[in-house]
Amino acid sequence: MDDVDFRDTVDHWLTREAATLILQPTSLCPLACTYCYLPERHLKQEMSPAIARAVAGAIPSSWPSTGVLEVVWHGGEPLAIGRTRLVEFLEPFEPLRIAGRVQHKVQTGATLITNEWCDLFERYGIGVGVSIDGPRSVNRHRIDRGGRPMFDRIVAGIETLQRRGLPFTVLAVVGQDSTGDAEEILTFLAGLGCTWVGFNVEAREAANVDGETPVMEEVRRFWRDVFAWASRNPGM
Repeated sequence: MDDVDFRDTVDHWLTREAATLILQPTSLCPLACTYCYLPERHLKQEMSPAIARAVAGAIPSSWPSTGVLEVVWHGGEPLAIGRTRLVEFLEPFEPLRIAGRVQHKVQTGATLITNEWCDLFERYGIGVGVSIDGPRSVNRHRIDRGGRPMFDRIVAGIETLQRRGLPFTVLAVVGQDSTGDAEEILTFLAGLGCTWVGFNVEAREAANVDGETPVMEEVRRFWRDVFAWASRNPGM
């Protein structure tokens, strides 16, 4: 499929109601989180640059000129694609970004963040979302392929962002064994200095066939605790 044909396909994906577009540059991830639903995270399957060009080319006619479209580079681990390759994906969007039509964000496990990556984030105005579930005891499901906990490496990546003065948000997974830890999780994440927290409740889907997902009452309790914490700690 050439760029023109693919652009016609992309036109059907973008609507005037959308605010966020998620792109997956690679399926590869160095982590092996126990609850991950992606079956091919060990494979380095890469998005074609033609997709980036087609998406960028479709935005002017498919997105209101008064709106800002957030393009989120997700995974897998988007940084596993490498800086040179990611720049190749970012460049087609540059006229739109400079014009204020597009804003980029990466959702990363943070283990690959370096000063060189921070240079790239600054150059392209990329917002950073970090995937971390909470303090060490809560983060135990985020492991590498050898079963080793990744907490220290995730925190090291966050500390690199902090040294560079780059703000970051957090996306955390809530499992059956952490639904009672909302206050501990939020207090820890606030201490890290994140600007926003989003929670995904673990679901048994795709590759996550053995997960012990929370029952509805546990989820309700977790959200009650979140709202109670937020009422006492406004601003995050």
